[in-house]
Amino acid sequence: MKLLFDANLSPRLPTTLADIFPGSVHVRDLGLGRANDVTTDDILRRLRQIANEIESFASDETSALLTISGQA
Repeated sequence: MKLLFDANLSPRLPTTLADIFPGSVHVRDLGLGRANDVTTDDILRRLRQIANEIESFASDETSALLTISGQA
């Protein structure tokens, strides 16, 4: 499980807890250190929605993913 640490919590927490919650980030690491709670909540809600859409897509056996890299 990944965690998103609020601005009111220490920005060192993701590093300190990396062995328990790998991939966790602090809002400051996302450029949201000064964002209000409404903005952070909106972003988190959208990330959950995207994750659910990806999970739904991945579980559909008739789905395929096409990616295009900008690398030459």
